[in-house]
Amino acid sequence: MSYHPQSQSLRSCVNNRLFQIEKRKTQLSECPAVKSTTTPSLDFDVFLLNDDENVPKSGNAGIEDEDSELEAIEKRFAQGFNFRNVYVESKTVKDQLVFRGFQGEYLPLAEVVNELDLVNLDTLEDVKENDTQDDVMVAHKREALVDDGKESDDDFRSSDPLKKYKAKMKTIIQFAKISNMERFAVFDKSVLFRNDFVANFAQTMNDKRCGGYTFNYKHGGLFLFGSRQVATPIPESPKDDALISESSKKVKDRAWVSVSQDLLLATAEINLKKKRKRFQTGVDAESPRCYNVDSHTYGSYGVLYDTSAYDTILNWIDDDRKYNVKAPFDDLYAHLAVEGFTVRSAFPPLVLSKDDLKDKDTKWDKSDYSSLY
Repeated sequence: MSYHPQSQSLRSCVNNRLFQIEKRKTQLSECPAVKSTTTPSLDFDVFLLNDDENVPKSGNAGIEDEDSELEAIEKRFAQGFNFRNVYVESKTVKDQLVFRGFQGEYLPLAEVVNELDLVNLDTLEDVKENDTQDDVMVAHKREALVDDGKESDDDFRSSDPLKKYKAKMKTIIQFAKISNMERFAVFDKSVLFRNDFVANFAQTMNDKRCGGYTFNYKHGGLFLFGSRQVATPIPESPKDDALISESSKKVKDRAWVSVSQDLLLATAEINLKKKRKRFQTGVDAESPRCYNVDSHTYGSYGVLYDTSAYDTILNWIDDDRKYNVKAPFDDLYAHLAVEGFTVRSAFPPLVLSKDDLKDKDTKWDKSDYSSLY
């Protein structure tokens, strides 16, 4: 089902107040949390992507290495993760996007997408009545699909990591659409999952502000299992590009300012209900388990994508390529938020990136996380 939220500028409340303030220069209250229409669970498909620095070995050595990797990941995921299907990007197949399942089967995603699209067109040709206009439409559509497939192949072979990543994501989303996936997740292979991931995921999703929209077919959007807040040093003056000598910790702290405010506001809203809840049940309300993304939020190493956002993301990727914008993939979050989609990140994160491991100033205890293999 395709759903496009109403423009935030036309609403009395917003899904992301941070971008409302930043982009619209107005402050509206956050829309009330919605109830999930399905029970939050890990019953969705997962795609594991290679990191850019992973260089595949050649020949039998590469296949044996990949088989060992696949076995290790399967063993890790068998420990109660309960994902529906897990697809692991192959390192030994060059110049095309190929995934492998835990049974060792190969899934060439781009070929599957192109074949299914063309099959759908063949079906349309079979059932439609003879109509010259329809013939032209189908011919143009077929030509567009072939051209689109060539562009995706070219981008995937590109030496530009950004262009290559967007080509991967476009193909995965197209595959998700054709396969009628309500949602799917993408993780980098190098991510570290929070210990007792399943219980922590359930606790996060039990927060209506996090799980309500994520598992509600009318709202959807994106949910980030983890992200990084990144800021740049402040220039001395508009006329001088020289940067103030700030410690890396100060820069990182500044990147958290608006997110901290968002968490404080969410906590305040919870506390308004806290007295009522304590009075009624004797139990305190919990702290917020996620926050709205802002322009400092980066990281696509662990994201849950909902069907409501598929078309908007595909259009954004196509426009980016058409006009050669070369925007970081993380800019997608701002685009979706301004369009009215809900995009929030887990707090504390459910996954950490390899960059978090290198960061001595990270807020998170690394011992709370472990790698896939």
